[in-house]
Formats: sequence, C-alpha cells, structure tokens
Amino acid sequence: MLTRYNTKIAKQLAMNILIMNKTFTGELPPSDKKDLWNGRQIVSNIIPPINLQKFTNSFNEGSTDTSEEYISNSRTIVRNGELISGAIDKSILGATKEGSFAHIIWADLGPEQAKDFLSLIQKFTNKFLWHRGFSVGLGDIYPDQPLRTKMDRKILEGITEIEELISRIDGGTFVPPPDTTVEEYLEIQATEKLNTITLSVASEVLKVLDPETNGLMGMITSGSKGSDINVGQMMGCVGQQNVDRKRIIKNYGRHRTLPFFHRDDMTPKSRGFVEHSFLQGLDPAEFFFHSMTGREGIIDTAIRTADSGYLSRRLMKAMEDIFVGYDNTIRNSNGQIIQFIFGEDGIDPMRIEKQKLETLFMENSEIKERYHLTKDDIKNYVQPEIAKDIMSPGKGEDTNQQLEREYKKVQKDRDLMRYLLDKLEGEIEDKFYLPVNLQRLLVNAKNQFGNRPSKSTKDRSDLSPLEVIEKVKELNKKLPRIFSNQLRANLEVQDNYNNAVTFLRILIRSMFSSKRVIVEYNLTKTTFHYILNQIELKFMNAIVQPGEMVGAVASQSLGEPSTQLTLNTSMGR
Repeated sequence: MLTRYNTKIAKQLAMNILIMNKTFTGELPPSDKKDLWNGRQIVSNIIPPINLQKFTNSFNEGSTDTSEEYISNSRTIVRNGELISGAIDKSILGATKEGSFAHIIWADLGPEQAKDFLSLIQKFTNKFLWHRGFSVGLGDIYPDQPLRTKMDRKILEGITEIEELISRIDGGTFVPPPDTTVEEYLEIQATEKLNTITLSVASEVLKVLDPETNGLMGMITSGSKGSDINVGQMMGCVGQQNVDRKRIIKNYGRHRTLPFFHRDDMTPKSRGFVEHSFLQGLDPAEFFFHSMTGREGIIDTAIRTADSGYLSRRLMKAMEDIFVGYDNTIRNSNGQIIQFIFGEDGIDPMRIEKQKLETLFMENSEIKERYHLTKDDIKNYVQPEIAKDIMSPGKGEDTNQQLEREYKKVQKDRDLMRYLLDKLEGEIEDKFYLPVNLQRLLVNAKNQFGNRPSKSTKDRSDLSPLEVIEKVKELNKKLPRIFSNQLRANLEVQDNYNNAVTFLRILIRSMFSSKRVIVEYNLTKTTFHYILNQIELKFMNAIVQPGEMVGAVASQSLGEPSTQLTLNTSMGR
C-alpha cells in the first residue's frame, strides 16, 4: 500500500516515517508533486545499493492493460537502491522465492544489512498504516447485484452439467467409456466439475474487486493473508465438501447421505455440494456436510502432526553426527565416509541460485553470430593501438585462431550439456542451480563502475580480446583447485572436483566471451577484472565450511516443510 502508484504522502507523515531510520539526514528527496511524496521515494531511503527487476503479484501475463498505473504496480525495478517502479509485495520482499529483497541483500551485502532492511521496512509500514488506517469488514465481501448474477450463473452452469448427465443415466441413454461403470464415471465427472466451481466463482469476484479500495483484496494481492478460494467461499459458494478426498458417501441407511434427502437422491446437493456462501449462510444439510469436512481436517491435523514430528525426530537421530571434514569429505562420528564431496559439488545450498545457460538451445549459426569476434568487431570496438597490436602481421594469425577456438569451445560446451542432460528423465530446462549469480554480478559492476557510453574512438574498449580469453581461462582452471584441502592422490576424487564446477565454468565461458564483454556489455578493463575477482571470491564463500553439521541441517530441511505442508493441506481441505 505504501509503494503503490497512487499513494501520495504529505511532508509531515514523510518526516515521521523517515525519522525512524537512524541514518536519515533530515533531507527529503525532491517532491513528486507540490509538497507530496510517493511511497517509493520513502522506501528508497532504506534500500541498500542493490539491483532488482521482478514482477509483482499484480502482474497478469494475459493482461492488455498498458496504463502507467498497471505497469508501475506490476513491475518492480530497483537500481542502485532506488525503487524506480513497482509495488513491494510478499513475492518482492521475501516469502520463499529467490531473487527477492531479503535474498539479494543477504547474498550480496550480508546478514547485517538484510536484518536492518527488514526491521526498517516493518517500522515504516507500521507508521504508515497508523496514519492511513486499515480494516476489513462485511462491506468488502458484499457483492452488488450484477456480480451476484454472474456468480449464480457460474454455480448454475456447474450444477446443470452434472444434472444433465444424471438425467441421461436415469433415461438409460448414457453409455460410459470402456473399463468404467456408470457410477464410477458419474463420480469422476461430478468430483472434477464441482471441485472447480468455487474457483470459477472466485475468478469473477477478482475481476471486480479493487485492491486500492477493498481491504480483503488488498491483503490477497499483497500476499499478506487470504487466497482466491477464500474470496470465492465468502462471496460466491462454499463448494463441494470432501471427506477422505471423495464426495460425501451414502452412509445413512445405505441409500442417502442425510435424512433430509430422498432415498437414492443423486443431485450434487445430496452429495455434499454447498451452493450458499458464508455471507449468505448455510442451510441445515450444508451445515452438516461442512462440519464433516471440518472434523476430518482437525483429526487429520492432529494425527499428521504427530506422524510428522516423529519422522523429524527419526531423521535427526539418524543424521545428527554427519559433518563436513577438513578434507571436504562427509563423515559420521566413526569417521566413515558418507560422501566424497558434499552434495557432489561441495557447494553450500544457501549460496546457489537458478541461472540460465543460454547456449543450450542455440543453433550453430546463433552461437557463431553471438560469440565469434570478427576483424570488423575488433576494428569498431577495440582501441586502435590494441587492435593494431593484436592484428599485426606477426600476431594476426594467432589472434584469429584463438578467437576461433573460443567460439568453438562454447559450441562444444553446448554439446556436452546436451549429452549430460540427455541422460535425465523428463523435460530439459536451460536453468540450473549454480553458485555466484553472474547476471546480477554483471549488472552491479556496470552500475558501480559505469561502462563505455559509445563506440567512438575515445570510448572504445581498453580490453584486448586475447586478455579476456586468457583471464577467463585462468579463472576456469583455478575453480577446481579452490578445493585446496583435498590433496590426496585419489584420481577419482580429483575428477569429482572438475565435475563439480563443470556447469559453472560453461556459464562463465558463455557469459564472458570476448565478443560479449567488448561488444555487448561495453565493459572497461577495470570492470572486467573486478567481475572476475568477485566470481573467485564469491565461489570461495559458496564452498561448504568444514565442520558444518550437514546431517542436522538436512534433517531440519526435510522435517520443517513436511510439518508445514501437513498443516496447510489438512486445514485447506
């Protein structure tokens, strides 16, 4: 709410919010309008110098809305710590997604900065809401007549489909698919259709409610509380009630679900479909069905929580003594080797992020166009004295060969990836979990040092393509050797070190080829060397620390989400 497009803040409130930041100098940024500031300016005061570009929960891929307000609310852009566009919601601030504020600040600037940012953003938000106020009431879930009509039509359509099928079965004109009885087919169709009615009703509601004026919708859009299905059940219809993942079975005298219904009643209502909303209130039969589901949820939660807790305990007892040794092996308290390298790559999982290997799906012609530095490129983008030196009669042939080898190596890397990934089952993706986020490192370095503004003679690169090739090659040779504690003559283990960094080295070669560094990124010598040093430093930090109790960490990493998942699924049903 503080960072949405329409939020405007008066000077007194802006000062009251900003004074909570101990480092605030007392100077306000230039006002957005006369004596009014937008929330993004206020929040920019506490964002560390990071760079981020991400879509918010408001973003809709199929939307054709091109208004400035929609674009500003749905796309968050931060440059050097300044929030240029976009609202900050749960997906941007933290939640469980990578690439969020909390994650980037922690990964790039450390835990202290992350802690300070999270503390201040909470204080700023509380102070803002203190002045603005926030409430949710019946008015937020009371539908107007046109919306009520649309929702009723959706409910009627879903019920009518099932009733038509029932009438065809009663009339003896329906023939079920092979290997399925009439009863089984009806059950499959009814369960599938009726379970989706609440969501289809919710979709109608979401089109109408505005997060700016509706408290409930504001919470759902920001990600603080509530979901689509909650809105659907409150305003539209509670929907199909399931016990043991099936519709309510006929247990009352074996011919009906409750005494309210006739014998052999097959209508959706008699099998647990609640067509009223919580706002309208449930009738007696619906109330019984809803109570059945509620009781199952409570019992289920109690039983599953006990099971999950016992599972966590057993995991911890089985793995609590497993640690990373000073020789990089994973051992238990008896010194038995569990694994030669932790996770087969020696990297702490906290330090890995999903990164795209662009060359995986590229054709040979695309690779040549993007990675092969030509004589014309050298002439247009490299400083004349450097170009003259590397293309001189004595060196020109060698330069051409090195450039040819460089782009051919990228091609071989792509073929190797395809060969390795071909052995995996399922769909092949071009995104992998790797240490050192190279894309973010590149953006940060360019913002910090700047780059050449144009390809005019004075702004041409002070980098030699041969230097780029050589430095990247040196770095890639160094990465496996960084596992320096392992000095044994076990060749198999030494190979593991090479394998552990295979994909990272492929990514480095594809991102920092001479053509991309000089032509695409416009990097200066200083920036390029800084990036390579940062890669080495961040890679060293990413290696798992000797003494890390990885068994206990693994146990907690399985136990916590399994308990959480148990609670969510039980209560959700």
